[in-house]
Amino acid sequence: MLFGIQASKDIELSEISRSLDEEIKLIKTENYLGRKLKLNILLKKSMKKQKDSFRYHHLSTMHW
Repeated sequence: MLFGIQASKDIELSEISRSLDEEIKLIKTENYLGRKLKLNILLKKSMKKQKDSFRYHHLSTMHW
């Protein structure tokens, strides 16, 4: 993905896919990159929620 962004100098999935010059259909590359991007975003959101939840729990269990 990073190579594609650098090569295409663009952030559109279609341009990134074109710059990767894969041997499969362009739409397949676009779909693959889109799925990976969504998965990464979901994972980061999930990790942030877990961290926030842990912080809240940790602070609420402290005895002041």
